[in-house]
Amino acid sequence: MKNISICIPAFNDWSELERTLGSFRVLAESSVSREVTFEILISDNHSTDATEGMLAAWDFRGLPVTIFRQEVNLGFRGNLEFLCSHATGEWLLFMSCGDEIGEEFRIPELMHYLASSAESTVFFGFELFDQATLTRATAAQYPQNWIAAQSNVLFSPAPMPIFRRDALLSAIAKSKSISGNWWPHVEWALEANKKSQAASMIGHLDLRSHRPTVGWWTSANAYQSVVFLHKTLRKYQGEYKNPELLAFPVRRTISSLPAWVFQTKIVHRNRLGLSDIGFIAHEFFSAPYQVTCAVVLIVCPAWMLKIVRKIFRRFS
Repeated sequence: MKNISICIPAFNDWSELERTLGSFRVLAESSVSREVTFEILISDNHSTDATEGMLAAWDFRGLPVTIFRQEVNLGFRGNLEFLCSHATGEWLLFMSCGDEIGEEFRIPELMHYLASSAESTVFFGFELFDQATLTRATAAQYPQNWIAAQSNVLFSPAPMPIFRRDALLSAIAKSKSISGNWWPHVEWALEANKKSQAASMIGHLDLRSHRPTVGWWTSANAYQSVVFLHKTLRKYQGEYKNPELLAFPVRRTISSLPAWVFQTKIVHRNRLGLSDIGFIAHEFFSAPYQVTCAVVLIVCPAWMLKIVRKIFRRFS
């Protein structure tokens, strides 16, 4: 068994994937292969851009890379599950296209800290929320080599946590899809952490994320990500022995729904209609105020919202 599997799901995103592969020179130029065993798995989810040909021609400098080409598109969830089923590492580190390994990234050090974790998932590079005081802190505020179990670190939309492979496979088998292709990694993390009601937080990991100007968040149904995350959190809130652990994330997630609808309609100029109202309406009884605000934004003429936006920008 390998120590760790680095898994990259890819689909029609060669320019960003090229950025990720270029950062792998840090691994190729170090002595990492003599200290730990690792593998890099890339699953091309039936891309129609240059991904297939460019991957075949890429010089990986002797790194242990396996490339898979899907004959049909499996969807984001299906592509992740495929990578999980083919990975052989004790731990799985998912990287999105555009993520970059930094100069200080060292797999031996990472494995040393992962070995000190008794949890199924390890998070990094995101904000911690204190449920009691509702204050926040970032990983950068903690010592570089700090790792500890946290009851308030149970999920993160991005980046994906580092999963213990056996726990992840068990979570995939036990969980039922709630969010489709939106948040499978959140569902799996909440399922894997359900027994211990805790995960681990690592203080520093030199892995940087790059968000391009165009992505899923610009699509006409981007606001649905909030609804599906809300559904997922509410479902697991009812299954945790201490449901209060997820109470604040549930409220915080749905409170952003009006903002997402506004961004979808005005910032990215997508049309929203009756079908969108019907989709949001299912959450009315759990969040009546937020759903009502979102519906008002959908039915309100775009020109009127643009005027409000200009006024707000002028006086803010």
